[in-house]
Amino acid sequence: NINFAPLIGSMLMFGFSGHSVNDEQVQNFLEYSYKKLLGGIILFARNINDPKQLKELTQAFRKSNPSLIIAVDQE
Repeated sequence: NINFAPLIGSMLMFGFSGHSVNDEQVQNFLEYSYKKLLGGIILFARNINDPKQLKELTQAFRKSNPSLIIAVDQE
């Protein structure tokens, strides 16, 4: 049996709730990113408070996986 879930996940971008690296869902996604189980993340308004917080969040994801795609959906 071949588990295709990691391969499929690495081709997708995911949104998530939370804005702090201490939030449970952010921690989960950082772990997925570290394990290369997702291709990218997309940040929405719910994930962004201010420039300092945004920098900390993106740096944490970049550290977890330097090849991770980070996108923003801001209208």
